[in-house]
Amino acid sequence: MNRKYASLPTILGGPPWSIYPARLITAKGFFNDPISAGPYVLTAWGGTNTATFAVNKSYWGPKPAVPEIEFQTNPDPNSALAEVESGQLDIAFGLPPNLISQVRSPAQSEVTTMYGEEVMTMRGAAAPFNQQALRVAISDALNRQQMSQVIYGGKVKPIKGYWPSSMNGYDPTISTAQDLAAAKQEIASTSCAKGCQVTLDYCSAAYPEQGPEALVVQSNLAQIGVKVKLDNLDPSTYFNIFATYKYQMVLYPLYDFQNVPDGYLGFSLIYDGGQQAAYTGLSIKPIEAKAHAIEVSSGATRAKDLLQLNKLFVQYSPFTTLTDEALIWATRVPTSEIHVSSSAFLDVATS
Repeated sequence: MNRKYASLPTILGGPPWSIYPARLITAKGFFNDPISAGPYVLTAWGGTNTATFAVNKSYWGPKPAVPEIEFQTNPDPNSALAEVESGQLDIAFGLPPNLISQVRSPAQSEVTTMYGEEVMTMRGAAAPFNQQALRVAISDALNRQQMSQVIYGGKVKPIKGYWPSSMNGYDPTISTAQDLAAAKQEIASTSCAKGCQVTLDYCSAAYPEQGPEALVVQSNLAQIGVKVKLDNLDPSTYFNIFATYKYQMVLYPLYDFQNVPDGYLGFSLIYDGGQQAAYTGLSIKPIEAKAHAIEVSSGATRAKDLLQLNKLFVQYSPFTTLTDEALIWATRVPTSEIHVSSSAFLDVATS
């Protein structure tokens, strides 16, 4: 709080700032039967795979139109979708993209663009990705439209700038078209001019979209002489490599819960923000200077800075954005009653 903090009102409304009774929050077992200030209260759980919520009669705001919501954990997305189609469930969310085209009436498929992106990062602190021209060449060589079409049926936007289409700062004028001519010109000045081999790690078990993403990356980069070895990791190994920075390239989702730049910048562009600048190991001073300026700006100044950051991101390509991050879900109830927001939360209409 020792500087301007324009995003504070929005951030205070986010999930990390949920309000609970101070005298109870440290009590053992409090979160098995919590009391909150939200529109619903937990009425049944007990550590099972089912949790039931009812309208909070003491809620200060408008009452939700849906009187009771029951959440069920189902690890099999195909089974969850079948239960929506048969009427056993009303909504199934967190479905893999390959199920978009398989949803049958009376259910309908929905694709919610989140506050985030599908990303491919490179360990820029080490060769060969410490070469800016190589990172730019890789970005130019990617066919993002192909990724959107193959993985999401064209229902998400390809992204080449820094900000996703759901957030302030998104610039639709940045071309996302594959540019092999530019990529070949850029790579000619690098150590990969005559070809090179790199490894791309991903985890289709945790993120089903990464399997087809990896195949598109491999095919695209082969067109500029970069041979990509694919390594589909188990979840434990996949998440461990982030902690140890033991990778060359890796696919992962980058997202936040709110449409403010602060957290997003801290996750991915500020070296001392906690994740070594999106795991690249790079500290790019012009980008970090602009990021810090955004943190303390507001209004028209912030809007201008957000757009300028896009241009710096494309110029230096510290990592590569691919498409919007999306949450796939199926429903048999009107989306006017319940829908999934860009924060990946259920929004319930009020009565």
